[in-house]
Amino acid sequence: MIVRSASVARPTRRGFTLVEVLAVITIILILAGLATVSVQAALSRAKVNAARIKAQSIIKAAELHYTTTQQVPGIQQLIERSEDGPPLLNGGLEAITDPWGNAYNLEFVQSDAAGAQRFVVSTTAPDGTPIREPKQ
Repeated sequence: MIVRSASVARPTRRGFTLVEVLAVITIILILAGLATVSVQAALSRAKVNAARIKAQSIIKAAELHYTTTQQVPGIQQLIERSEDGPPLLNGGLEAITDPWGNAYNLEFVQSDAAGAQRFVVSTTAPDGTPIREPKQ
């Protein structure tokens, strides 16, 4: 006959301790915070790029209007239907509004002593950074 010696029963481990769970939650929250900051920075850069692209579109539409009529357009004229056809900028008010909800400024300036003329479109980001096309 086999005799078994009495052994101390080891408690079986089931689940995680409270400290382990809190450590995992803390790590997840730290990673989520870092990801949120990165995403917000990327969104901010994307809005600035979108503002620049829209400004370039406004400049092209203004140049087309000026070439066709020999008149300097107001920014509102670019989204209105002309006698000759559709508006130069599609999208209504959204086409002349920056990503932060502000209207773009359209200027017609002489850029040098020779009298070269060009259009400049500008707006301001929420942090006060001026956005100007073409860049100077």
